[in-house]
Amino acid sequence: VWADPAFLLERGVEPWTELPLWTPGDDMAGFQRSDVSRAVAAGLRFRPIAETVADTLEWARTALPDPGAAMTRDREAELLAAWRTRE
Repeated sequence: VWADPAFLLERGVEPWTELPLWTPGDDMAGFQRSDVSRAVAAGLRFRPIAETVADTLEWARTALPDPGAAMTRDREAELLAAWRTRE
């Protein structure tokens, strides 16, 4: 579910840690944007997103020092309910 960054920040959602890969604000603009055309031309191939997500989740569960740093299911449900009922 897409939610407005201001909505998430107002509710204290922590960029990058509580919501991985989320980097709101001008100070991080362009952080995750790169021109990969040369790499693609040299043979870079992309894996299916489902495979990447599954492998990343497995890595996070086994390799990270604090796998509990991400958002809990209860917190996500609370935010989604608030998002759906906003005016």
